[in-house]
Amino acid sequence: FVLMPPTDIAWLQEKQFRSAQYVRVGNGFAVEEEDEAVPWIEVDPAAPQLSAAPDFQRCSPVFVEVREGETLFLPALWYHRVTQTGITIAVNRWYDMDFQSPVFFLYQHVRDLAGLGDSEARCDTDSN
Repeated sequence: FVLMPPTDIAWLQEKQFRSAQYVRVGNGFAVEEEDEAVPWIEVDPAAPQLSAAPDFQRCSPVFVEVREGETLFLPALWYHRVTQTGITIAVNRWYDMDFQSPVFFLYQHVRDLAGLGDSEARCDTDSN
């Protein structure tokens, strides 16, 4: 895993992208776009291209290797990238987020300072 704390949002160049899902088509699959927009970052935190995302060097990535039998608790709002080697079975458990917590208010404040406060922002369809 590569984990980045919510406070790194100011340097991750988050954009709104159209949500999509894989659908079966004949013997294969196709990507079907949906109307919903989701926040996403284009930079690969495991191998950032600093020429395209120079502010990423200000981020504080945490690299974690989860071994057989181990569990990783991923706190709410943390950005993450997952890489798996070999045959892997992953189990996710989502907990309800406490939107009244000071952590959420701090995260929203940092988003506002970074100019990302408008959750209804237009999708970036040029980057898909």
